[in-house]
Amino acid sequence: MSALPPCPACKSTYTYEDGSMLICPEFAHEWSQSAAVAPS
Repeated sequence: MSALPPCPACKSTYTYEDGSMLICPEFAHEWSQSAAVAPS
């Protein structure tokens, strides 16, 4: 099981990695892994 963050746009848990990008297959939202590490 991966420890990838959920999609910041729709909160989907089906995100996957493609190189240095994270992708949400439900809405084709893409974001960088460095953007995913945001302070809470």
